[in-house]
Amino acid sequence: MPILEVTELAKTFKSRERVEGLASSLRSFVAPCYREREAVKQISFTLEAGEVLAFIGPNGAGKSTTIKMLTGILYPTSGDVHVLGLTPWKQRRNHLCLFSIA
Repeated sequence: MPILEVTELAKTFKSRERVEGLASSLRSFVAPCYREREAVKQISFTLEAGEVLAFIGPNGAGKSTTIKMLTGILYPTSGDVHVLGLTPWKQRRNHLCLFSIA
């Protein structure tokens, strides 16, 4: 049984577009325009006991976002994660109890 199992994990952030000018800003206040940005694009991997995993990549590659989803801090847009058989964002209390230091 893998310790960590990630299947097609993705995260998309939605941000409001800013516009210049008084008329455009009033229009965007009434009917805002949103832009979607993919932070993590459909990643899949497994980690067995005794294996080592390293995340490397340029700034903005989604490394921190992936770690936050694996720890349960962020909810993914799509995909599935199992850490020691638990889904971190659904079973957060049990997940944290496994890793707490007494």
